[in-house]
Amino acid sequence: MSFDYFVILADMRTGSNLLEDRLSAFKGVSSYGELFNPHFIGRPKAESVLGFDVRARNADPLALLGVMTTSDETLPGFRLFRDHDPRVLAHCLDDPRCAKIILTRNTLDSFVSLQIARRTGQWWMGDIKKARTAKIRFDAEDYSDYRDAVNRYRQDIRQQLQMSGQTAFFIDYDELGDDKIIAGLAGFLGLSKSDKSTPKRHGRPQNPTSLRDKVTNPRAVEGSLKAQIDLDADERPEFEPSPPPGTKGFVACTALPLLHLTLASETARHANTWLMAQDRAAGGSPRQGSSQRDLRKWLRSRQGHIAFVLLEHPLLRAFHAFVATVLDPQTESPDLVKLLASEYDDTPDADLGARFSSFLTFLEPNLKTQTSIGVDRRWGSQTAQVQSISSVVPPRRVLEWHELPSLIANSTPLPPLPSAARLENVATPEHHELVRRAYRRDFMMFGFSDYTGSA
Repeated sequence: MSFDYFVILADMRTGSNLLEDRLSAFKGVSSYGELFNPHFIGRPKAESVLGFDVRARNADPLALLGVMTTSDETLPGFRLFRDHDPRVLAHCLDDPRCAKIILTRNTLDSFVSLQIARRTGQWWMGDIKKARTAKIRFDAEDYSDYRDAVNRYRQDIRQQLQMSGQTAFFIDYDELGDDKIIAGLAGFLGLSKSDKSTPKRHGRPQNPTSLRDKVTNPRAVEGSLKAQIDLDADERPEFEPSPPPGTKGFVACTALPLLHLTLASETARHANTWLMAQDRAAGGSPRQGSSQRDLRKWLRSRQGHIAFVLLEHPLLRAFHAFVATVLDPQTESPDLVKLLASEYDDTPDADLGARFSSFLTFLEPNLKTQTSIGVDRRWGSQTAQVQSISSVVPPRRVLEWHELPSLIANSTPLPPLPSAARLENVATPEHHELVRRAYRRDFMMFGFSDYTGSA
C-alpha cells in the first residue's frame, strides 16, 4: 500500500541521523528531523516548522501532522524517540497510512555512545576534523535501567503493531551502510530507485573505536554482560519446537514405587537398564512402554510414589548425540553429516575434538530452528523435554546420574558410563564455551557447571 508519511521509531545514538541522510538521498522525500522533541522542533536551532513553533506544536501535535502530510507532493516523515510526545506515538502506531521504520542498535553500544555524547556535547558530526573524543566510566546499574527501558519501548511498539495487524520495516544500525537494504526500504515506502540523488547532509560515524577504548573500566562491562547473558536466556524467545512427552520410554517399577520419566538421552537409557535390574531384584516386573492410561492407573495405585527425571550434563549429552549421528555408521544422519561438511568445516579426517567443535557450533542455530535440519530429540534441550513431560506427569525429583542410588536402599553400584571417559579425553575449554552458548537455558534452569567427568 502507499503511505501518506513515515516515522522513524528509534532511540538516541542508534544512527537515526544517518538513516535520515540516506532517505533524504531520494527525490520526493521530506524529512523534518525530531519534529516532536520536547526541547526543540525539528532541528536544535530551528524556531518553527511548517508554521508551528514549540508552543503551538505542544498545544496540538496532530494538527502539525495534518499540515505536514498535506503541505506538498513529497513523502514527509520525521524521527520519533522514546522521550518524545506520547500522543504522536499512539497516533502513528494506530494509523495504517503511516509507514513505520523501526531502527535498532545494540543497547550497550548505544548506551556508551549516549554517555560520550553527553560528556562531549557532540550529537552530530559532519566534519571528521571536529571530532570530540572522551572515555566514560561504565555504570552497570544505569545500563541495566537503560536496557530495560529500551526493551519495554520496543516490546510495546511490537504489540501495538500486532494487535492492529500492521507491519513495519526493521533496520539495524549495522545495516545503514548496506545499499541493498536501503533500496528495500525505499521500495517499502513506495519510492523508486531512479529517484535517488545526492544526500542533503553528510553525517559521520562518531567514536568508531572498539568498546574497550571508550570506557575506563572495561572489566565492569564484561561483568555486566556476563550477568545479562544468564537473564537473556530466560527472556529470549524460545523457538525450539516442543517435543512429544515420549511416554513409551517411561519405566514403571512394580516392586519399587518408582517411575522414570525417561528423557531422550543415552544416560537415561543406561539408567533404565540399572533401574529395571533393581526392581527385578526386589521381586518386581518393571514395564516400559505404558500408555498414558496405564500411567494414570499406576499413579493411582501407588501412594508415596516418586516420579523422576534424570538429567545428563549438556556437554555429555551433545557428545552422545555427536557420536550417534555423526560417527556411528549404523545410526548416523546422512543429512547432518553433509550439512556439517558443507557449512561447518567438518571433515572425516579431522581430529575428534575439531569435529566435535563443528557439531557444537551447529547446535546453537539448530536449537533456534535456523538450520535446514530439524531439532532431534537426541540433542534437543532438556528444558523443553522436561516441560513436555510435565504436562503428563510432573516429576517429583530431578536427579543426576550419581544421585540415582539415593532412590533405592541397598541398591547395586552404578555401572560406568561408556562414553564419559572418552569425552574427558576430548573436552577442551572451547567445547565448554560452545555448549554453554547452545544450551544457555539448560545451564540456567538446572544449574549446570562445567563438565567434570560425571553425568
